[in-house]
Amino acid sequence: MNLLKKTFCLLIFFLLGILLATSLVVMFFWGRTTLESLFLYITTAISAGSFIRNISLIVVLLFASAYAFITFFSGKKWKIFLIFLSLSFFFYTFQIYDFIVGNVSQTTIYEDEYIIPSVSSPKQKRNLIVLYLESMESGYKNYDGKGTNLLPNLSKIAEENFYFNDFYQLLYANATISGQVAGMCGIPHKTELSITNLRNIQNNTLSNAICYPDILKKEEYNTFFIQGSSLSFSGTRNFIKQHSFQKIEGINDNPDILQNNKGNDWGVKDSTLYEITKERIIDLANKNNPFFITIATIDTHEPTTFLDPKCDKKYGDNRDVILCADKMASDFIKWVQKQDFYKNTTIVVLGDHIVIGRNDIYPKKENRQIFNVIINPVDGLEPQKHKWTTLDIAPTIMEAIGFENTGFGLGRSLWQKDATLYEKYGMKLDMEFNKISDFYKKFNKTEKEKTLYKKYVINTLIKEKEIIDYVGSVVEEGQVQAFIADHNTIWTDTLNIEIMKNDKKQYCLKTKFILINPSNKMPIIELNVNDKKIGKWEIPLTEKAPFEREICFENEDKYISVNFNRNSTTSNPYHHAIGLKEFIIR
Repeated sequence: MNLLKKTFCLLIFFLLGILLATSLVVMFFWGRTTLESLFLYITTAISAGSFIRNISLIVVLLFASAYAFITFFSGKKWKIFLIFLSLSFFFYTFQIYDFIVGNVSQTTIYEDEYIIPSVSSPKQKRNLIVLYLESMESGYKNYDGKGTNLLPNLSKIAEENFYFNDFYQLLYANATISGQVAGMCGIPHKTELSITNLRNIQNNTLSNAICYPDILKKEEYNTFFIQGSSLSFSGTRNFIKQHSFQKIEGINDNPDILQNNKGNDWGVKDSTLYEITKERIIDLANKNNPFFITIATIDTHEPTTFLDPKCDKKYGDNRDVILCADKMASDFIKWVQKQDFYKNTTIVVLGDHIVIGRNDIYPKKENRQIFNVIINPVDGLEPQKHKWTTLDIAPTIMEAIGFENTGFGLGRSLWQKDATLYEKYGMKLDMEFNKISDFYKKFNKTEKEKTLYKKYVINTLIKEKEIIDYVGSVVEEGQVQAFIADHNTIWTDTLNIEIMKNDKKQYCLKTKFILINPSNKMPIIELNVNDKKIGKWEIPLTEKAPFEREICFENEDKYISVNFNRNSTTSNPYHHAIGLKEFIIR
């Protein structure tokens, strides 16, 4: 029994050592972060850079072992001190106090500020190239305060085009995936953590959110995403696949290229990525429809940055890597500008986030900014002076390519005078996003989260306001999740239903609904149950509303998610929903 007790104590001390060691590693490489980020990166660590993955694991295990033995053989006062040190440092590093406070507090910022992404299409659709430069900061153009410029090419391009100053980085947009999500969707990237959904943290795809790639796909753009590192790390592939990128390419998709073109331990060197990207762009440009491509580089990824052999060694440290990245990015931009399609193409270059944690090029510099420039937008735009965040990128990009809008999710266009959320809330934004929100949870509904499914008794007619309880998303101008009074309908594209006390495997759904049809094209509604296509409804132009339709299907699960997928090509959310007046399942 005594041996069992000692073993148990050693195990507890070892686990506390892991907490302390993990905190130290995270603080050294990245600085303070969130608890959900820890879970996300641990669950996808196999796809992380080998140096980070292996060194971190070795350091954590060795440190935890030493901590366990030192604590075990220490006196009572030292035991208490070491335990307190481990827990307090872990709480500090991963902001556990803020996490606990946030999980007992509700925010209404989404209800108050969220604008459903809705844009009006331009007469001529422009191609869009978005280039994410890993951890690229605009401060490199004068990193020492003496005018020394590590971005001689990009800073010149920024001066000749459109650059936005006064950037503030949010807590939930401070890494590659979170920066991309916030920039594409206008909402922060977080997981509402609970014991029941820890297993699904990698599926944090915000599947119900509207992001600008979704709109461009509906506008018949050919969409492509390519990056030089693994798409599995931090759930990137899951998010990108969920949001309308038709083709996706990472190092997992090109093992032969990786073998011969290895850069840092994260993936393919940028010079190879640019060459592959040029080929993909030429293919896209040769198609009839406009194209949208997102590119994400990796050479400047800390802590294992990579200096391409083609670049000079001027300083012998990371400054050379920045100079090299500057030259390769500017060379790529110049290549695009020489192509025939460039006159109808807008280029956006962005740092995905500032360097995480301390930047060894200017370790004491504050108010760091991501690099950004918009090249060749539509005519007539003038940047307005704003304090802005990553949330504001989506509406700014959409307006740059001719889609009229003032807001996109929680983002506001930097071409307009409307105040950004950072200008309205300041530092309180991070505090609000740390709080829980039922509104936000709706963006990220997964199959496992059955609490979102309303219980339903077979053969019960559901009408008017009652329908709101069964829908996955609701369309209303300026708001989401609210009843629409016009025509006594609920405008939605999804029903989520939990069948009560029934042994049937064959069901029939009967509905009465109306539509908004912006063209003379016959409306077609494709129906999917639990992501499986079960048929379609065609609505002849001569038929008068309200329309009544019925469809039968097999389903062995008591949970039924019915998706109504309209064939509308406009971006207006009403045109992609149906106005449900009633439904019944028999």
